[in-house]
Amino acid sequence: MNTITTARQQQLSQQALTTGLQLRDMLERLNLQADLIRRAYVISCHGMIVVFYPLELSRLTGKLTPYQRSLHQLSTYIRKPMAISNSTGFRYAVLMEKPKQLPAKVDLKRVRTGKLQLGVSPSRQTISVLWEKTGHILVAGMTGYGKTNFIRSIAYQALRDEFHLLLGDLSKTAFPMLKHHPGVLAVADNQAEYLELVTKAHQIIGERELLYGNSPNYPENLEEYNSWAIQSRQEPLPRVLVILDEYNSVATASSDLKVSVENLANQGRKFGLTVILAAQDFSKEVLGNVRDQMGLTVAFKVNNIHTARNIGLGKANTLSRPGLALTNRYGPLQVFFMDKQKLIDIGLQGKTTSLPINQQEQQLFERALREEDGKMAYTQIMEWVGEWGWGW
Repeated sequence: MNTITTARQQQLSQQALTTGLQLRDMLERLNLQADLIRRAYVISCHGMIVVFYPLELSRLTGKLTPYQRSLHQLSTYIRKPMAISNSTGFRYAVLMEKPKQLPAKVDLKRVRTGKLQLGVSPSRQTISVLWEKTGHILVAGMTGYGKTNFIRSIAYQALRDEFHLLLGDLSKTAFPMLKHHPGVLAVADNQAEYLELVTKAHQIIGERELLYGNSPNYPENLEEYNSWAIQSRQEPLPRVLVILDEYNSVATASSDLKVSVENLANQGRKFGLTVILAAQDFSKEVLGNVRDQMGLTVAFKVNNIHTARNIGLGKANTLSRPGLALTNRYGPLQVFFMDKQKLIDIGLQGKTTSLPINQQEQQLFERALREEDGKMAYTQIMEWVGEWGWGW
C-alpha cells in the first residue's frame, strides 16, 4: 500500500468525483438509473492509483452480458483505462494514473530467515512472503527472460534457510552445481528419475504423517509439530522444497508423474513440503487439477497468449524484458536477480551459511568428531548443552 500525501489525496478525490459524474452521465444514456454510483473508493494497489465505483444493480434485469459492451465503451468516453468486476458485486475500477516504471534490474543482496524474497513492486516495495504462507508456486517463462534465475534464487534462499531440496533438472543446466550439497536429497535429470524424486517426496510425507500421529498436540502443520518437538527435546523437521523444472515436457510424457504431482501438491503443505512447477509453457492438460493447488503464479514473458491464459495471467506474452514478471498475488514485479556464482559457491561450500561458527559451535563439532564419528543428532546436542550448562 502506497502512502499518498494529503495534497495528492485531494487531487485524486477531485479526479474521482469528475470521473464519477462522467460515468453517471453515460449510464443515463444507457437508460439506467442515474443514481447508480453511491460512493467511490480511491486506493493504491501495486503502485497504481485506482478508484472503485460500486454500482447499484436494482434496475439491471436479467444477465449482465447485454450491458458489458456499452459499459466497456466508457473507457473511451472518460479517457481512462478501466475494468469491470462482478466478483464481489458489480463495480468499475478506473486507473487514475499510469503505473510507475519498475527498475530494469534489482539484485538479491541478502536473505531473510523464514521468508522468500520475490522482487520489487512498482512502488519500490520489496515483496517477500513467509515460507509457510507461500503455498506451491507455478513459474512460466521463455528462455532468457528470468525463469531459471528465479528458481535458482528460490533454491538458494531455501538452502540458506536449511531446507532439504528435491530438484528436477531435465536440462541439466539449472542445478548441476548443487548435486553434492548435503541439503540436496536428489537431483533428477530424466523422466524416470523425476518419478523417483516425486516418489521420494511422498515417502517423506508418509514418514511425517507417522510422526504427526504420535505427537500429543495433534499438529495440523509443520510449525505446530516443530513447536512440540523443540519443547520435547525432539529433532525438529526441516522444510522440503521440490522444484520440477521443465515440468510440462516431463508430465506430457508421463501421466503417472502428472497424477503423482497432483497428489503431492494436495498433501504436501501440511507436512512442510513446497512444490514449484516451472516450464516454458503449460498446457491445460498438464495443469489439470494441480493449478488449483498453486498459491502463487509467477509469469515471465511466455511465447503465446494460450500459455498466458492457461496459467491465468493473460498479458504474460506481452512482457518486454528479462526479470519482469506478472503474479497473481502481487501484481507486476521486477524479480530479484541473483548471480549464478552464489549458487556455485554454496554448492562448493556444502553449507547453508557463510557466517563463521562461534566457540560453542566449534566445541560441539569437535566432540561430535571424537565421540560420534562426526554425527550430531538434535537430542545429542541438547544433552551436551545441558551437560555443559549453556542454558540454550
